[in-house]
Amino acid sequence: IYGIGLYLNPFTLKAHDENDNAGESATIEIVDMRGLVGEIGWKLGASTVAYGKVSLNQGRMEGTFRAPDGVIGPLTKSFSGVGFGAGFRQSLAGNMYLFTEWHHIMGSEVSMVVEDTTYNIKPTLTTGLIGAGWTF
Repeated sequence: IYGIGLYLNPFTLKAHDENDNAGESATIEIVDMRGLVGEIGWKLGASTVAYGKVSLNQGRMEGTFRAPDGVIGPLTKSFSGVGFGAGFRQSLAGNMYLFTEWHHIMGSEVSMVVEDTTYNIKPTLTTGLIGAGWTF
């Protein structure tokens, strides 16, 4: 069993939160994640499938940096990356199914400049999903 698909994650994902307790802090969030997914699966029963997936992904990092003398941000940088994952799908009546899956994304390194200091950040995130879907 194989498939291709597109995904769009409308949620904001917290990627980094740091506070030195001296008035300086940094927060980085991942927004607008989207990608192209390829899956290959194996039937475990009449209506159950286990599958592996690979993905090409894009997203945006938004950073906010705080210092005692003010706030810098939000700074925004787009990134791309590859991902892999696995899951289980249980068919229901008609074309509906329930699923649970794990997805790990490794983004390309991007640079953010804050007050003449360059920070090289390589976004990496792992998500777990439980949901419902439809086949066409």
